Amino acid sequence: QQQQQQQQQQKANASRGLATGRGIDQNTKSGLLSTVVKPDELGDWYNVVYLFPHEGIRQWCDDIDRYVVNNDSFDLVEHSWKASSFFEFYNSHFYEVVHHHHDTEEQIVNPWFKTKGIVTPAEMEGEHVVLMAAMDKVKEMEKEFHTNFGGGKNEQGLLVKMFAQSDERDAAIRAWTQLLKTHLGEMTKAMRLHLAGEERFYPSEMKAKIEKKEWDEMEQKIVQGLGLKGAKLGLPIFIDCLQRWGGPQMTADFMAKLPPPIRFLYNKYWAPEYHGRVKLLLQDLDQPWPSAQNYVAPGCCSIM
Repeated sequence: QQQQQQQQQQKANASRGLATGRGIDQNTKSGLLSTVVKPDELGDWYNVVYLFPHEGIRQWCDDIDRYVVNNDSFDLVEHSWKASSFFEFYNSHFYEVVHHHHDTEEQIVNPWFKTKGIVTPAEMEGEHVVLMAAMDKVKEMEKEFHTNFGGGKNEQGLLVKMFAQSDERDAAIRAWTQLLKTHLGEMTKAMRLHLAGEERFYPSEMKAKIEKKEWDEMEQKIVQGLGLKGAKLGLPIFIDCLQRWGGPQMTADFMAKLPPPIRFLYNKYWAPEYHGRVKLLLQDLDQPWPSAQNYVAPGCCSIM
């Protein structure tokens, strides 16, 4: 009976994720989060290219703001489990997807752009370094949290042992939490500015110097360069957001271009896990107890 209740809750949570597909209110009624590309420009392929990864990253930035930065119930004194839930999402999903996206730009796309006469501004390239440093800082803050306050397999952190009163410990944890929220808010703001800058620069350059057929061939190289891990982590959030801003036909066209094995893994394993578990790692942060751990993978085996 308990297992049935968990499965029912899992289905309800998955439905909640499919229905919302968003963090904070959208910037436009079209579902676009971009402040640069307009709804009537979605028919131009060069405007859509960067939206595919960017809208997913922006969605996660909005979710981080909603469920952590601006969420009073993200209280690690009252709900210590929320630290583990957030950092699992951040380390295993957000960080990996953004890092892979930047690597794809730096190692595959931008060098190819140069052969077409498109030179990425040095300032824009430097923003990658700044953003990754800010993202690495979050990982460092997680280590500080476990070292100073305990958590996970640690019984007590170093600072906890110094506090004679529990209220001193609670105050210290809440002060650290506020530092985390402030840093995350600054990071997501910088990320949005960077994504907007790319969407202002590249589309006009691509329109003038690249044929759509050439980009279609490059797109296949990008998909192949994802590897299984990159595809598993990135495709679910990107396609989920594509359904929101691109609509059914654009989503179907993209899915048709995926290699059949990748499409099978996405439909059978990756999308169900994303909707039934990954999204809940953040959405749970607004709840009094976690539900993401109730996810039961489909089939009889685990992929990746």
